[in-house]
Amino acid sequence: MNRALSVLALLPLLACGGNDGPGPAAKPGATPPAATAAVSPKAAPDLPPPPPATAPPKPAAAASAAKAADDAALAADKAQAKSMAESLAKAGATPPTPAPTGPPRAAPRIVFDKKEMDFGTKLEGDMCTIDFPFENVGDAPLIISKAQPSCGCTVPHIMLGGARADDGSTPAETRYEFGKPIPVGGTGKIHVAFNLKGVHGAKTSQVSLFTNDPAGPSLLRVQANVEPYFVLEPQHLNLGEISKKEGKSGSIKISTTRVPSFKITGWDPLQPGITVKVEELPNEGKPAAQMTATVGEGANEGNFSSRVALHTDVGRNIDVYVSGMVYGPLEIKPGPYLMFGLIQRGTKTPRKIEAIARDPAQPIRVTKVEIEATEGGNQSPKNLSEFFQIDLRTVEEGKKYEVEIVALETLPDGVFRGTVRLTTDHPEVPKKEIVLSGFVR
Repeated sequence: MNRALSVLALLPLLACGGNDGPGPAAKPGATPPAATAAVSPKAAPDLPPPPPATAPPKPAAAASAAKAADDAALAADKAQAKSMAESLAKAGATPPTPAPTGPPRAAPRIVFDKKEMDFGTKLEGDMCTIDFPFENVGDAPLIISKAQPSCGCTVPHIMLGGARADDGSTPAETRYEFGKPIPVGGTGKIHVAFNLKGVHGAKTSQVSLFTNDPAGPSLLRVQANVEPYFVLEPQHLNLGEISKKEGKSGSIKISTTRVPSFKITGWDPLQPGITVKVEELPNEGKPAAQMTATVGEGANEGNFSSRVALHTDVGRNIDVYVSGMVYGPLEIKPGPYLMFGLIQRGTKTPRKIEAIARDPAQPIRVTKVEIEATEGGNQSPKNLSEFFQIDLRTVEEGKKYEVEIVALETLPDGVFRGTVRLTTDHPEVPKKEIVLSGFVR
């Protein structure tokens, strides 16, 4: 139709000249011929008569045009969606997920009668237990993959069966195996044991139950306010510095108001160099005992903290902690380990060691310091010392020495391990070894 209108619009121009060239020029002042004037055969254009302006398009052409328009609109929509997704990705956002169509997917759902238990005030050493019943009220099997407690004082066990809420029947209980499906309507319980041994004051713990429930993990919580069964004075026995040769002792008083009397019947094996003695104290309104710990000959040098577990005749143990720092005839500071940590490649890194004589009867002289590699480092035992500079200085003859050990710039990349060996003139400690370690990058 548009083409036909265009042809009609050309007719007046064609009527003036035709296809054979321009017609004769009109004289000035002459009256133009009427629009209805007949056109000579030679001047008439060689074109078919135009169709009526109101004629509808052919059906095939209309369908083709409509399809082309639909394809163009679809392509534009796709281009717009792609552009939007790229913009969201650049901004760090996630494109919206289309809403699911069709019926909802079947899924399990675990529900509990309760998820928290407050045991109130308890005594140190009590064992508290609680059951958390559950049921699968979803429309698909439930699978439990893990039950993870937040601390070692809490131990969960999963049992299947038990009373059901609808009919009150009691299926036989069985131990649950992780990964096994629990059918729709299946019931069970999480049995939680809460051990308050060694606990004082407010204590909270929880169990995280991981399942295939779309809602995510279930959290079960237990708590208690724990009061001491035995009172220790002081609560910990810190002996401070201890001469390995002379030894050192300390005592701690143990009492209780929970029972009219008690006795300490024994204790667990002790660390080397520690001995224990127990005696009853006069009962001044409450039963009491005294434990004396001695640390000395045979103890490992350096800082230590040891637990002494005392047994009683009332069914409860008493944990006493003994700590201190043991030194021999020659004390090394900062300790038996010389750690360089991370060293930047191509830099010098210094560390210092102090050797202090602790034998009042005999002075100690440090005569030599050397370094040897330990198997597992990046150096052979023969050449590790080539990458270190050692400077032995006397601060006070026979009493105190200072050793500066410098890692040189040439120390290769990687882990290094070795031993710093001090040689002395003391018969009890002819050699003193310190562990050397670090990493170059």
